Amino acid sequence: MGFVNKHEERDLELPNNRNKLLDAIANDLLSDDNVLSFFYGGSIGNENTNIFSDIDLRIIVKPNKINEYIGNKQMRAKKLGKCIVF
Repeated sequence: MGFVNKHEERDLELPNNRNKLLDAIANDLLSDDNVLSFFYGGSIGNENTNIFSDIDLRIIVKPNKINEYIGNKQMRAKKLGKCIVF
């Protein structure tokens, strides 16, 4: 019988939801004077995404703001929506 996906309709929205989140991330980080740069790793960085690709984000901040930024990353992610932050 093969694999049956009961969530196909929901899953088809994942790329749209990911793109909305990428836009929100870019807007947030581009407006932060403490962020020097950011880029994406993983499949996004390699331009090899699929429907289930996650977001591997790298952020470069001013040296004197690193600890503050790390301490606030969970709170900042909550502003963007449903995110899992490591």
